[in-house]
Amino acid sequence: MEKLGVPGVLLIAPLFVNDARSASKDWGMPTQRQIAMSGYYWGIKPDESKPIAAAYVDEILKALTSTLTDTEKNPPPLTMVPYPPITITADSYEAAVDQFQQFFAASLWSDGLALIPPTRAAVDYMLTGTSRSRDEVLGKIPVKNGICTIEKIAINAVMAGASPEHLPVIIAVEQALANPEMEDVHPQASLSGSGPIIWVSGPIVEELNMGSERSMYTYGNRPNNVIGRAVHLCQINLGQMWPGLNDMAQKRDYPWTLLVIGEDYHGNPWAPYQVSQGYKAEDSCVTTSIFYRGETVYAGSTAKDKLDAMVKEILSKRSGMFTLYDPNTAIPGQGVIKMVFAVTPELAQAWADMGYTTEQKLLDYIYQATSIPYEQLTADEITRIQARIDKSIGVLGSLGYLIEKENIPAFQAAFKPGGKVPLLFEPRRGLIKVSEF
Repeated sequence: MEKLGVPGVLLIAPLFVNDARSASKDWGMPTQRQIAMSGYYWGIKPDESKPIAAAYVDEILKALTSTLTDTEKNPPPLTMVPYPPITITADSYEAAVDQFQQFFAASLWSDGLALIPPTRAAVDYMLTGTSRSRDEVLGKIPVKNGICTIEKIAINAVMAGASPEHLPVIIAVEQALANPEMEDVHPQASLSGSGPIIWVSGPIVEELNMGSERSMYTYGNRPNNVIGRAVHLCQINLGQMWPGLNDMAQKRDYPWTLLVIGEDYHGNPWAPYQVSQGYKAEDSCVTTSIFYRGETVYAGSTAKDKLDAMVKEILSKRSGMFTLYDPNTAIPGQGVIKMVFAVTPELAQAWADMGYTTEQKLLDYIYQATSIPYEQLTADEITRIQARIDKSIGVLGSLGYLIEKENIPAFQAAFKPGGKVPLLFEPRRGLIKVSEF
């Protein structure tokens, strides 16, 4: 619009001033007019927003009517900024390492913990873990879309304390995150504190001695932790994420190592996860999804009790799925449900003994048990569900709130008298059951 001579203005909450300025620069609009509106927040109600608008209406009108400058009409083009190798010199190795830590932290290239210096020799050694060319480009890493290459991944893997044998897993994760179909901008940048969950299946789990049994969600497991930390450093250094700048989360459950899981095959009655996705048992695979928060279901002592507790947990999301949905407002909690349950092989065996001899049979049961009969829906729920279907068909609004295109027909078929409307929009993708602990 500015190129056509028409002024525009972005209205933002004060908390997002740095984020908005950073984003406008990324998109080639460093001179974008912006107004921070005190009192404005995410999901604000109309009756609360009116007095705020009234207080800023004069400033808004001025921004919309003032003549644009030549720079505003035609801002300078974005240019690549080269980063030559860095040399750190000191009187001792210890002093040089300390300077390195301080320099990288000040440059926003660190996660705040001690890093291993990524010297040329260290990076070359890391690259012995793959036969892929160091210059191979995998894609772009959100949110600032930095170019992701094998060598850049190796640099971050060195800093994370990884070894060459960990590199193929780290590369696979980055390749998944660089896939345009992986919508990970919002999870990384929003207030929610969500982020990638990574689980590894196949022979590589035992080859790397990844944590896949008891006490795996804690410190002490090197493969899981360095793999997750390397991925997180890639988010910082390739995606150029930084707290308070464009990572607006107030907290993250796994801020340094993310959540990395290795699948445990010992005693697992079901086929390995990668087999359920069409791969071979001898294939090693990495799966990434988005993790919001962890919830532990301890209720009951029997396998049936625990299954009932899982169903109850999903049913508790009904208000977010059916009554909170508002196509005109970004309301936390109204996104499409995707839940990951991690269980022990012993519990999976107990469920198999109950008749759920495959993982899919269990998923089908949970899908049906958490679907709501149409006749039990309130008038308000029916209105909001219909709005979500309509918006999904038109691909309107936030993608995280829409039913995926391939699932719309099944959802429409259930949304009628005699049908059962699912809380999980699709059995396989709505709930991913992972058989580890």
